[in-house]
Amino acid sequence: MECVNDSEFLDRFLRVERPGADKILAFYDSTVDAICRNGRYLYIPLSDHLCHRGDALFESISVCDGYVFSMEGHLERLKKGCASFMQIQPPCSWEDLRQRIVDVARAGGERDCGIRLFLGRGAGGFGVSPLECPKTSLYIVAVRQPKASEELYEKGMTAFTSKVPPKQEYLATVKNTNYLPNVLMAREAAERGMDCAVTFHDHGRGGRRQYRHCERRRRTRLSASEPHSGGHKHALRHEGGKGAHARAFCRSHQG
Repeated sequence: MECVNDSEFLDRFLRVERPGADKILAFYDSTVDAICRNGRYLYIPLSDHLCHRGDALFESISVCDGYVFSMEGHLERLKKGCASFMQIQPPCSWEDLRQRIVDVARAGGERDCGIRLFLGRGAGGFGVSPLECPKTSLYIVAVRQPKASEELYEKGMTAFTSKVPPKQEYLATVKNTNYLPNVLMAREAAERGMDCAVTFHDHGRGGRRQYRHCERRRRTRLSASEPHSGGHKHALRHEGGKGAHARAFCRSHQG
C-alpha cells in the first residue's frame, strides 16, 4: 500500500463516492464554522468521541412548509440533556445555535425537510475520558425527508414486541447517540417484514425511546398540516429590517 503526500491524499479524498450524499441538502460544521451545500464534504473526525464512544447528543427536527417545527421544544430537550449526567455544552451560544438551525434549513432550499443536529464531545483522541477533548463539536444537517404515504395514514403501521432488551432507563432520559438497541430493532423489523418494533420493561411499561419515536414521527406529520395553537415553530424567512429575528408561530404539539 502506497503512502501518498498530502496533496495526493486530498485529491483522492474529494473524489471518493459518498453513499447518501444526495440526501443532504446543506450542513453546518463547527470545526470549519461554515455551511456547505455539498453533502460529499460532510465528515466527522474519527477521533471525535461522538464517533467511537457515542459521547454525544442529537435532535431530529422537522421543517414543515418552511417552518422549523417546535424549535423551542427541541432546544429545551437538548439543554436538559446538556445539563444531565452528559455534562456537555455547545461550542457556541444557545442563541447562535438556534440561528444556525434556521440558516442551515434555509440553505437547504426546500420548504419540507429534516434537520439532524449532533452535539459531540469533540476530537481529542481515542481514549474514554472526555477530558482529552478540548472543544465540543456541532453538526447541523438538512436532509431530504420523504413524506408519509396516504396508505400509512389510512392503514397505520404494523408493530411487534421486539426480542431486543429495552435501553437502560437512565440512558433513555437523554437523547444520546447510543442507539444500538434501535439499530437492532430496525433490523429485526425488516427481517419480519413489519414497520417497527416496540420494547417493554419487566413491569409492562413501554420502552420509552423506541415507542415514542414511532408515535412522534407520525404525530408530527399529521399535525403539521392542521390548524394549530400553542407551542413554537420558527419561520425560515425574516420579517422587518436588518437583524430582524425569525418569525415565531405557535403549535400545540412538541416534537
